[in-house]
Amino acid sequence: MNEFRISLKKEEIFSNIDYHFACFIISNIDQKKYEEADIDLLFLSSMIVSAELSLNHICFIFDKKNERFKFYQEKIPLLNENIDFLAILKNFDEVLTISNEYKPLVLVDKRIYLHKYWYYESFIANFIKKHFEKKLKKYEFSEIREVFTRLNKVDQDFNSDNEDLQTAAVFFSLINNFTIISGGPGTGKTTIIAKALAIILSLEKKSFKFAIAAPTGKAAMRMEESLKEGFNRYKEFMEEEDLTSKIKPLTLHRLLGYNHNTRDYRFNSENKLDYDLIIVDEFSMVDIAMFYRFVSALKDETKIILLGDKNQLASVEAGSILADLCSVIPLNSFSEEIFKNINSLIVTENKKLRAERLAKEYKGTLIGLEKSYRFKDSGGIGKISKMIISDSKNSPEDLEKIIFEMKNEQEAGFKDRGKKKLEELLKAENIREKYREFLNSKTAKEALENSKSNNSLKAGPLQNNLLLPPSY
Repeated sequence: MNEFRISLKKEEIFSNIDYHFACFIISNIDQKKYEEADIDLLFLSSMIVSAELSLNHICFIFDKKNERFKFYQEKIPLLNENIDFLAILKNFDEVLTISNEYKPLVLVDKRIYLHKYWYYESFIANFIKKHFEKKLKKYEFSEIREVFTRLNKVDQDFNSDNEDLQTAAVFFSLINNFTIISGGPGTGKTTIIAKALAIILSLEKKSFKFAIAAPTGKAAMRMEESLKEGFNRYKEFMEEEDLTSKIKPLTLHRLLGYNHNTRDYRFNSENKLDYDLIIVDEFSMVDIAMFYRFVSALKDETKIILLGDKNQLASVEAGSILADLCSVIPLNSFSEEIFKNINSLIVTENKKLRAERLAKEYKGTLIGLEKSYRFKDSGGIGKISKMIISDSKNSPEDLEKIIFEMKNEQEAGFKDRGKKKLEELLKAENIREKYREFLNSKTAKEALENSKSNNSLKAGPLQNNLLLPPSY
């Protein structure tokens, strides 16, 4: 038995699944054709791809500048050698392809994937490009302006003194076939959808079929409650009497017709969903496999609006679609015509879009909402939120300072359990100690026992002891 491969099995960063997957890969090559050291590299690469998948990463990047590569370099000396890893891997054509052949592994540029996840990513990328470029029926701007004017009678004071990106998001939802709206808690995502839907249903002269979905039942119910509240705001200005009866949010699984017995979906590439518009809330929770199933079941003419917070809830399984899309699509970018139209809809001068948002030729599809109406940026929760999201390093003392600067206990949302207890919890080393037994558990049973004996693991040390509001 090869000593190098046995040593990898003992590494804590890998699981038994990773090891056996790598064994499966090399069992499908003619090992007599290759150098032992080259097979070791294939074995290691297969283990890494499997291990990364368990961390919700759909591929591994063979680049010495990549943080994950550096992580494995520290553990495995082979990755420090001055060799052309990619050139060696390309030789294993029995199990690896650089094209669209069906092989277990796919190598694209410096990225290595399991074939399934490469296919998902390629399909989704092509779908978005095609959907964004496809020209559907457009509403006349004069019609949009007329309905906006009616609805603005109840929204005129909603946006405070800030730049009105909410109006921009509503406008994008009307003119684009594919729109992403990203924003934190209280930034008005549901309000935007309520207004966009109210306008669309006012403009559509024929029967208009729309669906609202979310990854979980709880998220779907919250969406339903918020939309009904939003529609009630516009009730007296709408021609149709009862818009709330049209709101019936579903989970994505139910929307696609998931069958628990066969584990198949009723709606797929052969049997498309029959909707003019589909809105997906809490999109950050949608993984790449579910999004693939979703988009493959859509008709070409279906309009899509995706809502979520790229900095919040992670995807259930591999592939953080929202965060990845937000990292490559220009944020709050407007062509000259769209910039002009949006600003003409914004009545108050200091709420109009700023000139730096203007892009000469690009018509954007991503709106990032920046202002929270649930809590102030200068308040405690706002500061803590920014601290968590930012890449800058903050000490426990920085967090402690913010919490004790909170003057409004209602905004802070926590009960005073004593300064001594709070100080203890905010010490980074102390938190690590509380989790150490749990993280060092060798078996699931041992981890469960350690979690039971450690109350701080039940809700997380900050949430458990500060009692942050559920909405946060």
